[in-house]
Amino acid sequence: MEYLLHLFVLICIYTILAQSLSLVAGYSGQVSLTHAGFYGLGAYTTTLMSIHWGRHLRC
Repeated sequence: MEYLLHLFVLICIYTILAQSLSLVAGYSGQVSLTHAGFYGLGAYTTTLMSIHWGRHLRC
């Protein structure tokens, strides 16, 4: 059940990201590099947090 909830949350996050990019690129015709920047920044932060605090969070 925990895996399905995690999967559902990821699907929701990706859907929101895709819809916001579609709104910017589709309706206004602008290229948005900000989406990729924030996504990369979040991935980098998550990686650093899992390296530094990952061993303390394991049960």
